[in-house]
Parts: sequence; structure tokens; C-alpha cells
Amino acid sequence: MSTGGGGERRSIRGLFKFADRVDVVLMALGTLGAIGDGCSTNLLLIFASDVMNSLGRGHAQQQGSATSVHFMHDIEKSCLNFVYLAFAILVVASMEGYCWSRTSERQVLRIRHLYLEAILRQEVAFFDSQEATTSEIINSISKDASLIQEVLSEKVLHLRTHQSNLLGWLIC
Repeated sequence: MSTGGGGERRSIRGLFKFADRVDVVLMALGTLGAIGDGCSTNLLLIFASDVMNSLGRGHAQQQGSATSVHFMHDIEKSCLNFVYLAFAILVVASMEGYCWSRTSERQVLRIRHLYLEAILRQEVAFFDSQEATTSEIINSISKDASLIQEVLSEKVLHLRTHQSNLLGWLIC
């Protein structure tokens, strides 16, 4: 099955066949970070609704000194949840970005190494032909490796984040 660009479509699992155990651990941690990042939007809305509910309860109650202290305590507690959520988002989003970019770098380095080994195993006549110039080989390696790295470090990361965001919306 071919795409409009002339290349073959591959399964997303085909991207991960060059992953070793360290990469699998990095991908698992990155996926956990993506799940946390995706669910953070839902938590943000829940915390915002708590603030709105606190404001509504405070307005409905009388403005006595005891109720205003309780009202301010509810608002401060709800706002503190935003601070905790912001810190948690910072941690999980950083973990998500670092793990996926690191595993993409490691896998692309491994792919480049294997590709170069395969090229160097060719007969000398292969390099004398017009079809395989040195610049075309280097261009091919660079283009393919950068495309794979982009998919692993950005596209898979966004896919996982949006999947967890969707699941969070369905659960909430």
C-alpha cells in the first residue's frame, strides 16, 4: 500500500523494532508522562469548577466574619490545587518530552549505524554506478533518519497525549 509520496506505509510498531530495553523503559516513562499531561486538562477544569463553586457558595452565604474566613479558606484551597497541578504538569510534561526525544535519538543513531553497515557491505561496483552517488546515500540516510526521529519524538508523543486526553474526557 503506497502513499502519495511514493513511500510505503508502515505500521507504527515497525518504528519500534530498533528499540532495546532502555528504549522500552524510556518509552514507558514517556507514555506515563503523556497520560499525565493528557489528563491534566480534565483536572484543570475540575479545579476551575471548584473555584467557581466556592465563589458561588460565598456569594450565597451571608457576609459574617466566620463565613468570610471559611469562604477565603475554600478559595485559597482551590487556588492551591492549581499550583500543585502546575507543578505536576511541569514534571510529567518534562518527563514526557525528555523520554520520547531521548529514545528517538537513541533509535535513530542505531538505525544510522545499521544503514551505514549495510551500505559498506555492498560491492565496489555498487558505488561506481550512476544510481548510487555518495551524496545521494548521505542525503537518503539523513532524510530518513530525521523523518523517523520527528515521528518518534513528536508525533507519537502527541498521539499518546491526545489519546489520554480523550480517555479522560470519556471518564469524567
